[in-house]
Amino acid sequence: MLRTNESFLSFFSNLVSSDKDLYWTRKFVETFSNGLTSYSLYFKFPKNSDPSQIESKLQNLAHKLGLISILPQGTRLSPMFVNKVFNVEEFSYSMAVSRFVYYFMTNKSEEYQMLAKSLKSDLLNLGRLETMHNRLRSAAVSPARIQECIQNYPEIIKELYQDFKYYRIPGRIINEQPKFNEELAKKN
Repeated sequence: MLRTNESFLSFFSNLVSSDKDLYWTRKFVETFSNGLTSYSLYFKFPKNSDPSQIESKLQNLAHKLGLISILPQGTRLSPMFVNKVFNVEEFSYSMAVSRFVYYFMTNKSEEYQMLAKSLKSDLLNLGRLETMHNRLRSAAVSPARIQECIQNYPEIIKELYQDFKYYRIPGRIINEQPKFNEELAKKN
């Protein structure tokens, strides 16, 4: 995804500022004639920092930077990361959820399929059904509407992420299958 240097550095600044022991002393942005951009960042750590802790912090930062670099910016959800409503993992999860909902909620329901099948010989009404379905879908399940719901209910997204993370955290071995979370399902 193409980004401006300012927006990338803004997102990256949020990542760095979330760690009180990590800050940069210098940053350079160089754009080459072929369009590639190089970022040089110089970090400073407290003098009493453990080298293994510094390595761990840099690896964690690199992981989060990798997430941020592939996520779209300029969406309705971007301010939720910039304003620290979501951390990088929650922001990544909310973007994935919004895409998932959009692509899978727009599938034609069983009821629609049954109506379309019964109208297959009546092309005029089949066309009306298709038009009605498309209008309802675009009004009810637009990407903007989905992201608006995420903005309005960030606490539920955080809880959903924690539920997701419990079963899907890398390197964690769980001998149980994911379960339907009744408690989350009851929330409005």
